[in-house]
Amino acid sequence: MKRFFVDNISKPVMELRGEERRHLADVLRARVGEKAILCPNDGKDYVYEIKAFTKDSITLGYVSETENTTEPSLDLCVMCALLKGDKTEFAVQKLTELGVKKIIPFVSEYTVQRSEKKTGS
Repeated sequence: MKRFFVDNISKPVMELRGEERRHLADVLRARVGEKAILCPNDGKDYVYEIKAFTKDSITLGYVSETENTTEPSLDLCVMCALLKGDKTEFAVQKLTELGVKKIIPFVSEYTVQRSEKKTGS
């Protein structure tokens, strides 16, 4: 089942709109009767079944809920030297996706210092 992050849950019927609707319908090509997990960041996973598609939304019907057990059991902390360009931002994004709880950036002997000032010609 595919997992979607939502702001809030409504029972017994829920509608997905916007990017989530496009992803489920057009990218994943889900069909009526398939199930999806909705996660509102309250510690629970809510299983919904797809009931209908419209041009602007997907209607889902509530099936069940369970405790979310996907959070890492370890609190990981990573020290990461500052990297060139946008690479530090990319590293932070990927570390967060992996479940790292704390990221400590630092300047090392080998860190390349760059000026943020742009010059025009």
